[in-house]
Amino acid sequence: MARRPWGQHFLQDQRIIHKIIRALEIQEHETILEIGPGRGALTFSLAKSTANLVAVEIDKKMIDKLEAQRDRLESVEIIHQDFLKMSWQDLCSSTGENFKVVSNLPYQSSTAILLKLFHVLTAVLP
Repeated sequence: MARRPWGQHFLQDQRIIHKIIRALEIQEHETILEIGPGRGALTFSLAKSTANLVAVEIDKKMIDKLEAQRDRLESVEIIHQDFLKMSWQDLCSSTGENFKVVSNLPYQSSTAILLKLFHVLTAVLP
C-alpha cells in the first residue's frame, strides 16, 4: 500500500520500465543509483542490466519486501535511508563518484530530490 507522507506511487507498466532502462544506455561497469525503489519493479529489471546497482529507500516496509526477494537482487546494495538526508560522502561510499541516477519520483518529493542532485553535482564539478 502506498504511503501518503512520501507521495508513493508504484510503477507497473513493463513497457515504461523497458523504455527507462533503454534511455539509461547502461554501459558495462557503470554504477546506477535508484532513488526510491519501492516494490522493485524497476529495480528487478535494472539488476539484470548492471552489476552495480545501489537502491536508496526511505520506507522500511519496502526494504523488507525487497530483502524478501534477495535472490533476485543479489548484487544490489539496498540502503534504508532518506535520500534527502544523505551526504555526498554517503553516496560516494556506495556508488563511487561517477554514477547515473534513475527514479520513479514521487511528485511531492521530486523538486527536493532534483534540487539536491543539482546542488551536489554543482558542488563537486569543476
